[in-house]
Amino acid sequence: MKNRVLEDLIRHKNLGKRHLISDAQLRYYSNWYYPLIRELVASGATDVETIQKKMRWQIDEAKIKTAIEDLKNLGFIETTPELMSVNSEVVATSPEPNSLEIKLFQKIMIEKAMDALSSTDRHERDIRSATLSIDSSRLPDLKRFVHAMLGHIIETFEAKAEKKNSVIQFNVQTFYLTKLNES
Repeated sequence: MKNRVLEDLIRHKNLGKRHLISDAQLRYYSNWYYPLIRELVASGATDVETIQKKMRWQIDEAKIKTAIEDLKNLGFIETTPELMSVNSEVVATSPEPNSLEIKLFQKIMIEKAMDALSSTDRHERDIRSATLSIDSSRLPDLKRFVHAMLGHIIETFEAKAEKKNSVIQFNVQTFYLTKLNES
């Protein structure tokens, strides 16, 4: 129910502006498995059955077909009768997206991480945290560091990968646990 309300808000928030988000874009950010399907195609999956077999959390065939069509319409993948392929190495948002669509996607991925915490063997995941006491004026530096680190991770583990046989989700969350001091 909450996601439905958020989706309605996303669809209607820009009515006064010239550009509305397409239904395909909304489905991309609302369904955690769209980026997964794109990455499975990048790793060599060429048909719905293969994609479905590789998914940890199962999605029915009709949803996978809709996702493939949307990914094609968004320009993320290309299809021919015998082949599916990706159009670019990485799909990324701006360093600090401030849209409801991205927030919805991030919320869904945090929920998947919470599920993985209890449903995935610890040898197949890495979920850790640190609670730090910092100078709040250094938060922009920390965010730049994390952004650079993510770029390095993509370059080291995805772009240079000779063999792509699995898909992971990499999340980093940074937020205050305290109220900011006024001084």
